[in-house]
Amino acid sequence: MKEEQPDEVYLSTCTQIEHWPLELAEKLLDDPLPWGPPAYAFGHYVADQQGPEQCSDFLELVSYVDGAYERHGDDSPEAWKWADIICRDLEKNGTLAQYTTQDLLDILFLHTRYERYCDGHIRSVETLLRKILQAVVQRVHSLHPPVFKMPEERKPRS
Repeated sequence: MKEEQPDEVYLSTCTQIEHWPLELAEKLLDDPLPWGPPAYAFGHYVADQQGPEQCSDFLELVSYVDGAYERHGDDSPEAWKWADIICRDLEKNGTLAQYTTQDLLDILFLHTRYERYCDGHIRSVETLLRKILQAVVQRVHSLHPPVFKMPEERKPRS
């Protein structure tokens, strides 16, 4: 019988936290306000610049897990090729079960990085991002939740 690998997630080296912020994730999911900043295009904001949003909370949440570039190709284009395949699969099949929690959180992180180069990106894919975060929260509440580890516990790459 094949032994299942634990669902491990490595926390960021920058945030110095010991626990992933479940409460912040639940707050984001409970509030319908947009996660992305207002988009700026053609010399003006497309959405209300002063309107309420949860951008700072979403950016904070994704900052607790990093290393996506390291895990998925060592650079932005390679990481995006990896993420794009998964996102297309999620949109087509709707299932997240085959992906690790680390992978799902890496996808959230990569989408925030993409926002830097494409205003309005987070808002344009927010339905998918909410689905991903909901799956992570459900896993944390499950009988076999993911194990969140500090970076020094990371196994060397083979």
